[in-house]
Amino acid sequence: MSRLTRAAAVAGPRLISVLALTAVLVGAASPVVAQQSGCTSRAQLTPDVKAPPAEFAETGELHLAPHSGPNGIVSGPDDAMWVTEEDGSRIARIGLDGELREYAMPDPHSGPGANIVVGPDGALWFPERGGNRIGRLTTDGVLTECALPRAGSLPIGVAAAADGGIWFAEFGRGAIGRLDPSGAVDEFSIPSGNGQPAGIALAPDGTPWFTQWSASRVGRVTPERQVVELDIPSGSSRGEIIKADAAGALWFTMQGGR
Repeated sequence: MSRLTRAAAVAGPRLISVLALTAVLVGAASPVVAQQSGCTSRAQLTPDVKAPPAEFAETGELHLAPHSGPNGIVSGPDDAMWVTEEDGSRIARIGLDGELREYAMPDPHSGPGANIVVGPDGALWFPERGGNRIGRLTTDGVLTECALPRAGSLPIGVAAAADGGIWFAEFGRGAIGRLDPSGAVDEFSIPSGNGQPAGIALAPDGTPWFTQWSASRVGRVTPERQVVELDIPSGSSRGEIIKADAAGALWFTMQGGR
C-alpha cells in the first residue's frame, strides 16, 4: 500500500552514508551543442480531490491508491506539500489539513521521478523519467511539459536556479542538462562516460553538483561550462541525494562503500 506519513523531527543518523566533498580531480569536458526542446503547454488539469481522512489529525498518514509509488516531496509556495507519484504518473498536493489533490499526467507512463522542486517562478518542476520530459505544474494545476532532445535521457534529479534555468541529471545518457526559460537545452557530457548521474543540487554560488550512481564519483559544471569529476575516496559507492549546507559545503548520500 502506498502512503505518506507526517512526523516530527527526530535526532539520530538517518542516512546510509554521508561525506563532505573532499576528493580528487579526474577529468573535464565541454558541453554538447545546445538544442531546442519541445515545450508544450497543456490545458488546466482537474485534480481528483479527497477530503481529509478522519484519522489524519491523530496518525498523520494519508493512503494513496495502490502502486502510486510516492517518491519526491517538497514544501510548495502555497503552504502545502507536493509529491511525485512515480508509478501512478500523478502529482499530489497535500494540504495542511490532510486534503489530497492528485493531478494525473496526460501520459500515463510519464513517471514523475525522484524529486520535485519549486522554481523561482513559484511553479513545481519535476523530471518525467518515463516520458523523457521535464514537467512544470503551477499551484492551480496548469501543466507545461518540455520534451528532451535525445531519447532515453531518463531524467531523475532536478534543481531550480535563481535565473529561471532548470538543471537536471540524465541517468540514461551520462549527461547533465540545463533547460533555459526559453525552452533551449544545454547538455554537458560526463568525461568518464555514463556513470548514471542521479542527484543534483546547486551550491550557494549557483554551481550545479551531481552524484553518480555507478561511478563512485561526484561532479560539477563550472562557470566556464566545463564538467569536472571528483573521486569518492571510499570507492564502490552509489551516489544518490546531494544537498548544500548553510556553510556552502555539499553533502550526499551513498549506498555501498565504507
